[in-house]
Amino acid sequence: MSNKIQVMDAPTTAFFQRELDVILAKLYEVQYPELQFRKLTPIESAGFLGQHSIIAQSVSMIGSAAFVTGATTKIPRSDVGVSEYSRPVLPFATMFGFSIFELEAAARVGKPLSDMKAQSARYAIEKKLNDVFWGVDDEANDLGIYGLLTHPNVPSAAVAGAVWTSKTPDQILFDINDIFSDQNQDTNGVEMGTRLLLPIAQYNYLWNTRLTDTGTNLMSYLIGQNRFLKSADQIIPCSELTGKMIAYDPNPMKMMFHVPVDAMFLPSQREGLSENIFGVASTGGVNLLRPKSVYIRTGI
Repeated sequence: MSNKIQVMDAPTTAFFQRELDVILAKLYEVQYPELQFRKLTPIESAGFLGQHSIIAQSVSMIGSAAFVTGATTKIPRSDVGVSEYSRPVLPFATMFGFSIFELEAAARVGKPLSDMKAQSARYAIEKKLNDVFWGVDDEANDLGIYGLLTHPNVPSAAVAGAVWTSKTPDQILFDINDIFSDQNQDTNGVEMGTRLLLPIAQYNYLWNTRLTDTGTNLMSYLIGQNRFLKSADQIIPCSELTGKMIAYDPNPMKMMFHVPVDAMFLPSQREGLSENIFGVASTGGVNLLRPKSVYIRTGI
């Protein structure tokens, strides 16, 4: 009996391997719509397990032009200024497993193993990446990996006056127009945000607040009048935001989220009376290639 507990017999081993293959195949079919980072940013997947750093770049345009005459001997050179800096890439891991008793019982009656443990591990990896993207993962922040809310190249300032629930509709519309206009003006027209991220409460407030003496709510008016936002799809509610709004352009030439290894599950390993499956991933956080491509306003 002791041998049977310590080492699975051949039928149980074969049963476990078949079930594990099915479970792992299912993991990559499951979607997690409540974790939004994948639809908010381009994902950069270049890299490998064991990679320690990435070279992040910040690009700016340099140069001028001059009139040319017959005596001209010098023509100004235009170029691209590229600032490079190294950012850490760090792995992280989670695990799930089945006890030998669960495996033996399921194998004897031919009952499929539940994939709930595996889904929990997959979700744990997804949640970790989501928190790193936003900059709300304290462990990542301490290790020097930047998220959207902690990146040093993201200008952040408070809106003037009170929070939105204490403002008039015109004042709220001014706050939204102002963040996009400031970004555009501060970059000499180069940056034009195409998305607005809002806390859920403020997002709902736009839909539920009517413009004075009209049948139009703030959201409809904003979409019809704002130069930068032309569709409700460009305005996204995010549970990770509290009292902040973010204007940006999710262009891979301007921003990306580094995920060199995305949920790799390793072969099972025996530990005591359990078969454990480890899931690993890695990330280098958010990289902003263009300064001021993301703007934040607080106090809304």
